[in-house]
Amino acid sequence: MTIINLQKLENALNQALLDNGVMKLDLYDSDLKPEISYLRKSLKRDKEDYIICITSRHYEIAMVVISKGSNLQEGKIYINEDAREKLKKLWVGENYTNNMKMMIPAFARSLYEGELAMTGVRVQGSKKKQQKGFA
Repeated sequence: MTIINLQKLENALNQALLDNGVMKLDLYDSDLKPEISYLRKSLKRDKEDYIICITSRHYEIAMVVISKGSNLQEGKIYINEDAREKLKKLWVGENYTNNMKMMIPAFARSLYEGELAMTGVRVQGSKKKQQKGFA
């Protein structure tokens, strides 16, 4: 059994989310892909615009971001580096970095406790306001 170090986990998240580190597609396939239906239901139930979900194994990281869909269409799924780039487009400039620095400790704690790390994102107001940060 591998003993997980919380600080190493936080460092791995910093590398993946802030330093453009590589994320693992096989980890997405094994841990996050099976949860897509649940994540979509959570997104709809909580009336969020996006849901972020992260997993880790042996300090390797995978992430999915799912957007809210319309009544006729399901939202888009963004995986790993594409998910990171989507968030950077939502949170322009320093907003992405600032938001991640705020969320990474909570993500690390959830992963450390053996859970998936997840949070919903609400985009407020006009497109200009959307780029300022998360709600």
